[in-house]
Amino acid sequence: MLTNDVLQEVLTLNEAAQLSAGLGWALDQDNLSRYARSGQIAARKSDSAWLTTRTALAQLLASLKTERQGRLHIRFNSDSLTPEICAMLKEINQTRAHLETRITPEQKKRLWDEMLPEAIYHTNRIEGNRLSLEQVRAILAEEQVSG
Repeated sequence: MLTNDVLQEVLTLNEAAQLSAGLGWALDQDNLSRYARSGQIAARKSDSAWLTTRTALAQLLASLKTERQGRLHIRFNSDSLTPEICAMLKEINQTRAHLETRITPEQKKRLWDEMLPEAIYHTNRIEGNRLSLEQVRAILAEEQVSG
């Protein structure tokens, strides 16, 4: 049985394009269709319309932002950048770069696959969604099978 929470989460790709435009991303329905067909956004075709979720769109935008930036960028007020903070940020960046060289694409995919359900669950929970972690995993598993 579909609940209002689930129905509010579901978007057509046209709605997702409008939402992404409101967030400053120039993604049209054609772009989102390509992402859906390639599996870059969790989506499912229902009759002639592609459907996705707000969470899947947020994950796609986050991944596009990460790809665009290539690394974490943090903006600080110049007054707050002490030598200690600069040293810590440099160490974090070096550690991240080192870890990136030690992980294979397969390991990275496996880690994302393990972390994705929990990230979706916690994000939805913060927004008041009542889906359990098991329900989120079931939805993602169903999307992978049918996608």
